[in-house]
Amino acid sequence: MGKSVVVTAEDNEALAALHKSTLKMIASAVKELNSRVSKHVEETQGSDSE
Repeated sequence: MGKSVVVTAEDNEALAALHKSTLKMIASAVKELNSRVSKHVEETQGSDSE
């Protein structure tokens, strides 16, 4: 419990890079899910109108 942790500028840069790449991955996954949902909705609405 008595340990102190020193965070360096390099640590901050590494964390920022990790955070940025994680956000990009999440954004990409959300975009893919939105695309799939939109496609599914279009297919469903198309079959209902026939």
